Amino acid sequence: MNGSSQESSALQELTQNVGGYSGYQDQTLRERSDKQLRQYLIANIEGLIKSLQNVPAAANAEDQPRLESLVTGTRRKLNTICESLSSPTYTGVSFFTTTNISDRLLAKLYAYEQTMLGEIDNLSEEIEALNHNTLDKEIFEDHFLHIHDFIDNFNQALFEREATILGDEY
Repeated sequence: MNGSSQESSALQELTQNVGGYSGYQDQTLRERSDKQLRQYLIANIEGLIKSLQNVPAAANAEDQPRLESLVTGTRRKLNTICESLSSPTYTGVSFFTTTNISDRLLAKLYAYEQTMLGEIDNLSEEIEALNHNTLDKEIFEDHFLHIHDFIDNFNQALFEREATILGDEY
């Protein structure tokens, strides 16, 4: 698949999932698309934070403090991501005012955004499974290993996306 069709496929997936999102090709719609994406991600992450309130108790009482620590740490990480999405570092940069952006740069941005959406889906599935299993220590430790990996992947894509927007390779 060539770069242009990958970009088209990624853009199509993003527009289907994120209401009001139209991509970054049209300079007049970039800020709106960026805002729609961030609002979509925030809403989904806030839902994940809320679902972490329903985690069953640990099967063994002595494991409960560890489980509570993992839930609290995860909620803190997700809240930090929401704060980053609410206050991006890149407002007012030339990305939003430049007339043309290269297809290569657009493809990179869409790929980062697809990764973030995918990691939100992964987190949702993992938290859902966590909320429906007996929480023996091995089980919840395993779930939280996956959850933290998904959060790390999301953060990396978010960082790379922001760095790309802040860059000057238009």
